[in-house]
Amino acid sequence: MRLLLKSFILLASLTGALVCLFSAGGAQLLCETQGCRIYAGYGVFGISFYSLGAAGFLLIFLLTLLHPRRFTRTLLSLGLLAALALDTLFLGYQTLFWPCTSCLLVALLLGLIVAAGLVYFPLAGKRLFFVVGALWTVLFIFLGIATLKETLLRPWPLFGPADAAIQVYFSPDCPACRQTVGQLLDDPATRAQTVFYPIAKNAQDLQQIARYLEENAQSADADRFLALFTDDLPESAPALDWRHRLRLLANKATLARLGASSVPLVVAPFLPQPDPPAFDLNPFSPPDFSPPLDGCSAFEEKACD
Repeated sequence: MRLLLKSFILLASLTGALVCLFSAGGAQLLCETQGCRIYAGYGVFGISFYSLGAAGFLLIFLLTLLHPRRFTRTLLSLGLLAALALDTLFLGYQTLFWPCTSCLLVALLLGLIVAAGLVYFPLAGKRLFFVVGALWTVLFIFLGIATLKETLLRPWPLFGPADAAIQVYFSPDCPACRQTVGQLLDDPATRAQTVFYPIAKNAQDLQQIARYLEENAQSADADRFLALFTDDLPESAPALDWRHRLRLLANKATLARLGASSVPLVVAPFLPQPDPPAFDLNPFSPPDFSPPLDGCSAFEEKACD
């Protein structure tokens, strides 16, 4: 049993060192969230956190290999407690901003090493390890759930290029959405860089989306997409299959994650501007966007006014 635990600690620490070294070199291992790309440039005194993590894992590997020589247990206890405390702080930072899948992998390896070390060595200061470890566990589980939501519940586009800069969340049963979508599609400059994500807030939305998918299974243009907002529903509308229902649920979850509860929601890195008229006598005139209507709740099933 003790040999098995020591072998596990050696393997986990070596794996952690390799993951950190590859990540420090620019390899985006398991980079499934926005936080991975952002935290890749984080560091202290010009040294990236991944490089420091690789050094820490290699030190754990070396001290475990030398155990039970003199001072190895003490040095491992201090080193692992410091590493667990620092990782807890970083996990807490991620809860305020963005979760990071590669960071969670490194944290998982560290947590497993600490758990095995408490049994194998055993590490000194168990009570302090349990206190810090409990906080680390809570943060790790919270971030794990947030990461799963971000990676598994990706928004599903109904129309427009998936990599478009402008993202619009809309409900077919929403006059304000109809107005916003129409304005963006009327102009070629904004149409080419806008993607539209449907939100099904009631049964009418489900019917309209189902009919749109049935009529435009192969391809669809802007005019057919705008026809999605008609109130003229057939007596027998097609039913959505479970895959599309899950995709619509993912869109709602993404909307909630963005902190919004109503539609339309336009997410853009810049203010969309329509092309100016060909013969505009006043080049300084503002864009001809009509005032927006009031939006609709994305989570209440009642029809929009």
